[in-house]
Amino acid sequence: MTENAHVRMAFENLNNLGVWVRINPGRQTAVGVDLRLASRTDLPDNSANTAPADWTARAAYTYPDNTEGTYWAAAIYEMADRARASALLTVNPTILPFESAVGSSSLTIESSGTWSVQESLDWVTLSRSSGSGNDAVNVAVTANQSLQDHTGTITVGSASTTRTVTVTQKGFEPALLSVNSSHRGHDS
Repeated sequence: MTENAHVRMAFENLNNLGVWVRINPGRQTAVGVDLRLASRTDLPDNSANTAPADWTARAAYTYPDNTEGTYWAAAIYEMADRARASALLTVNPTILPFESAVGSSSLTIESSGTWSVQESLDWVTLSRSSGSGNDAVNVAVTANQSLQDHTGTITVGSASTTRTVTVTQKGFEPALLSVNSSHRGHDS
């Protein structure tokens, strides 16, 4: 095992789950907390979800001991920025119900950055697949010729978060012919 086996194990497990993980805050964040670090060359700057090339070379992924206070502050700033960024993606409505006929509705997206919209439903068409900031996406459905209801999802994603919209469409309801038994074609 390497000197920091627990760090490696935690990193690899989170990374394998597809979670955003970074061993240490970025160099830019640390320098933002303490400008005196700008000239230092011994600060690691590993990208998120990228393992060090050599886990035994601790200096390549750990901050020097004399930067501990700055390190903790930078880590908190970086986590707060990620939390703020993930909170700045809202999608309304979160449920789009449609009748069985052809129809369309608007999906409003509010974001502090870029976003993408994805769906893989053969009965749904989106007016666009990406954008930035606050905008709307038109969601159109074809007529449902089946007696079964349709249900599916649209996923809206930004750099750090996703939102899901449920799309439903009623099944086709054939008209029923009613026969009145009191009128059987007899003339009085």
